[in-house]
Amino acid sequence: MWAIRNSNEEFIGYVGLYQTNEKYVIEDDQDKKFFNDSYGIGYYISLEYRGLGIVSSAVNLVCNEIAFKELHLNYVVGITFVDNERSHNVLERSGFKLVKVLKNAFKKSGEMRDVYWFIKEREVGQIQ
Repeated sequence: MWAIRNSNEEFIGYVGLYQTNEKYVIEDDQDKKFFNDSYGIGYYISLEYRGLGIVSSAVNLVCNEIAFKELHLNYVVGITFVDNERSHNVLERSGFKLVKVLKNAFKKSGEMRDVYWFIKEREVGQIQ
């Protein structure tokens, strides 16, 4: 996990990679194997800094420079609740593509929720 700081070096957010390790309920066996053997990306930024492209830049940097070049991953997944349009935009601006909707895949506040499953693949020829 890496901190995002403003020009005054104040903490304003974070971006991080995590192993999915079967945190999500996925019914399709092929999707389950693919998804659960992967790394996901998570992020947060303070309200006053949203919509400025800061998180998209940080996500892109972590994927390209750390996940693909240093860790030699072939892809990174991104998960957003279906109603979180800002998070969808972060992933899309960072080069992620929507794979599918995962129904009742994540439990939040005692309720099973649908999520969008995004993926960013390492580009062909990108340094391994």
